[in-house]
Amino acid sequence: MHELALIQGIIKICREKAKAEQALSIKSITLEIGEFAGVSLPSLEFGFEVASRGTMAQNASLGIEEIPAQGECPTCGATYQGLAALDICPQCQTPLTLLQGRELRVKSMEIEECAKTAAV
Repeated sequence: MHELALIQGIIKICREKAKAEQALSIKSITLEIGEFAGVSLPSLEFGFEVASRGTMAQNASLGIEEIPAQGECPTCGATYQGLAALDICPQCQTPLTLLQGRELRVKSMEIEECAKTAAV
């Protein structure tokens, strides 16, 4: 189950960024995950529940935006979505180039900022 290792790395990156911003906690994390990223979303969500316990992300929500696969024919320029994005172009029989669908990145993170004291 590599999803647990993935989400642990994501939480670590977010914690480091939140600490650098002097945040009290992480409220939400939004990920972009491509259709062909090879990630089980239910396993990733379960892993988030487990891996975030006891961290500044323990009460955070996890949002996932799925990115559909898209392929393009380098010869004729035709584009295809979904599973067709990995096929041979039906128009000219050229292997398609995958344009999107393998992404796995943190899109955004919302933090709870600490109250800053005013200088006297």
